[in-house]
Amino acid sequence: MHALLLFALCGTARANVWPMPAKFANGSSVATVDPAKMQLFADGNDTAMVKAELAVAFERFQRNAFPHAGAKSSAGAVGAVEVTVKDGAADLQLGVSEAYELDVPATFYSSGSAVATIQADTVFGAYRGLETLSQLIRFDFGSSSYVVDGAPIKISDAPRFPHREILLDSARHYEPVRVIEAILDSLAYAKLNTLHWHISDSQSFPFVAPSHPELAEAAAFSPGERYTAGDVAAVVAYARSLGIRVVVEVDTPGHAASFCKSNPDVCPAPDCPEPLLLSNKTFELIGDIFADFAAVTTDEIFHLGGDEVRYDCWNKSDAMKAWMAAEKLATFDDAYAYAVQRVAAGVKAAHGRAAIVWGEAWDTFGPSMPKSTIFDFWLGGGVSARGVANATSHGYRVLWNVGRGSNVGSWRVARRVRKLRRYLDSLITTWDTMYARDPCTGLTTQQCALARRATAPRRRRWGETADPSDIMQTLWPRLAAIAEVLWSPPHGANATAAALPRLEAFRCVLEERGVAAAPVSNPLARAAPEGPGSCRSQ
Repeated sequence: MHALLLFALCGTARANVWPMPAKFANGSSVATVDPAKMQLFADGNDTAMVKAELAVAFERFQRNAFPHAGAKSSAGAVGAVEVTVKDGAADLQLGVSEAYELDVPATFYSSGSAVATIQADTVFGAYRGLETLSQLIRFDFGSSSYVVDGAPIKISDAPRFPHREILLDSARHYEPVRVIEAILDSLAYAKLNTLHWHISDSQSFPFVAPSHPELAEAAAFSPGERYTAGDVAAVVAYARSLGIRVVVEVDTPGHAASFCKSNPDVCPAPDCPEPLLLSNKTFELIGDIFADFAAVTTDEIFHLGGDEVRYDCWNKSDAMKAWMAAEKLATFDDAYAYAVQRVAAGVKAAHGRAAIVWGEAWDTFGPSMPKSTIFDFWLGGGVSARGVANATSHGYRVLWNVGRGSNVGSWRVARRVRKLRRYLDSLITTWDTMYARDPCTGLTTQQCALARRATAPRRRRWGETADPSDIMQTLWPRLAAIAEVLWSPPHGANATAAALPRLEAFRCVLEERGVAAAPVSNPLARAAPEGPGSCRSQ
């Protein structure tokens, strides 16, 4: 395919691209781009669906790459972006290739046009290549033209980790669909590829489950703060157009008190509602909910929750003890294991979905789970450090949360400051503390290969302190630091100083694209700028 272009990048210096590509080579010329003549050419062997998907991505690329009106036309700048996709049938699932190669020439071909080319394994890799290209283009106000500095440019790129997520908690504060779509747009700018949607919790159940609409009727914050099945399907489809997976979490048997407002018989007592009372009716209700989600989601994984299952309410319930006796379960640990394993087996048998469960499940009964299970570690104080090492040594895939020192010391501010939280709702955690350490510290190469992601929940206590009024400032630009750690090769020690100018430039990119990113160097994230100044200097 042809790539439009006469571009510009930064001379012999590294380009202001975030996250930094795996391999980057550049020259010293300036290429010029004419947005009025920019075209997309897809490989002739691509299917109609792939061409349609690339056309949508190219429209998005044009909006992002050319924010200023009035660019002068250049006689020699007729060209195109040529995209070749090797596997147009690849599905958007964990581990799908996002690799791409991007070439930006410095001179015209004999035909008089310059061509930038993107070769990608999948359409999702092509999306990443277009994003990189959009960040290479800048508007030169002196010449009133778009340019790429440092041409010719050759990039060979692929992510270090295949799962790079943000957890969105819409149970503590409702996030409208348009807000979620705006968050998805912003994730794509930093090449994050997974939205972990924590859609229900003790405080609310906002999903209008077709099989049990009474759950949302009773437990949504208000009649208007609910998601239809169509809303969820629309979010999944929108995310796919950006190369982003949506992994839905319905947290049980703990964090499910909202179920009791409409189905009190699935809870131990009105004044002691969770963990859920284990019974056939409870498991049928959970199964129905996951069946409803299976009908409107496409990812091969469900997050089943399973964290903070405390036994006080079970211990007070005669019905729970009678059920345990009938099932020949001797301890509450046995009941906890039974609940998680039964739900996991159910979603696998009925819908072919593998399970993610929180790290406490590993600590209690982990090795008895199927090897397809992924364990999501979040506890601090060394608990998750030991769990990650232990689970990976048994061959299980793991997920790490950026917080509470959970990933073997990475992203910790100080090992001895146990109360300091590293989640993104911890406003005292700065971008450089997240950027400075490698997530595979303390793991063998084989264990690191099983660590499928490090994730960035946006708050220590999840959604309590962020709603549509402040969520973007909470996420950005600090989330960009994590995004680069997860995408780019290890950057080594003392790299924050070199990264800072690129991050400041990326913050300007975010703001130009309508993302309300907070100042980079705020001592307190989400705070307002201290005074007048450039987006690059705050």
